[in-house]
Amino acid sequence: MVDHALVLIDREEGGKQRLAEDNIDLHYLLTASEAAKRLYDVGAIDDEQLKTILRQVKKK
Repeated sequence: MVDHALVLIDREEGGKQRLAEDNIDLHYLLTASEAAKRLYDVGAIDDEQLKTILRQVKKK
């Protein structure tokens, strides 16, 4: 039986909650929002790209 799942990025689309319903703990390194903010901080994406990503995550 699976008790834990590990991913690099939690896409913040409700998977953590769905897994919890089956008593599976999701562990992740970053959320999609955190990853986008870090990419912005190092100049890998611009302000508009950051806003787009954060809007998409917020919708879900």
